[in-house]
Amino acid sequence: MPQYTSVETAHWALHMSQPNPQFWNNIAAKYALRPVSDVASYEYKLARIGQYLEDGMVVLEMGCGTGSVAIKLAQQFPGVRFVAEDYSEEMIHIAQHKLVNLGLSNLTFHCRCAGQEWQDGKVFDMVIAMNLIHLVPDWQELLEQVIKKLKPGGWWVSSQFCLGEISLAIRPAIGLVLALGQLLGKIPAPIHFLKVQGYRDVIQAKGLLIKYDWHPQGRAKVPFIMAQKPT
Repeated sequence: MPQYTSVETAHWALHMSQPNPQFWNNIAAKYALRPVSDVASYEYKLARIGQYLEDGMVVLEMGCGTGSVAIKLAQQFPGVRFVAEDYSEEMIHIAQHKLVNLGLSNLTFHCRCAGQEWQDGKVFDMVIAMNLIHLVPDWQELLEQVIKKLKPGGWWVSSQFCLGEISLAIRPAIGLVLALGQLLGKIPAPIHFLKVQGYRDVIQAKGLLIKYDWHPQGRAKVPFIMAQKPT
């Protein structure tokens, strides 16, 4: 990966990451209190991720929010080093506050845009992105950068709601609601209308091998995909 100046790095990070962190700062406190909507699926995904974790691995979670996923995994796998990042200062502040009394030496939180400091030579055994990709302006470019930072045999793990799968009949209405919500600052922007097969196709076109593709029961629009970089 080429070396960037600080200015070039900042430009690249802003280009690929959602451009309005203040939206997430404003909702961070409420977000932290929001219960998991589908506990069974949430726990299943974590368990599936855990099947591929081994001592000595380094795992990155992008868009970690208030840190729930990273904390649970770090508690379960003390021999794995976890790095979790989000570009919302308030989200990271809450995540770090959670961490204070847990005594987890294998987890660190950072406030930065996805990939902002990847030019430092770090590589990862696994990169996790839960409900993030549809919010990244150039998510395909971000995926390319992730792949470069994965070790051979490393994993790209994502769970993603694909808005592109909603009915064409109601899509204009959904688009109008989103546009109005974004105008009022109630909904983040941009939001991509991804399609499940289109997302799969891009993952494979970038050279990753989809090893696991699971959908919660009755929720075909929400693929949980684990894809591996060839060795």
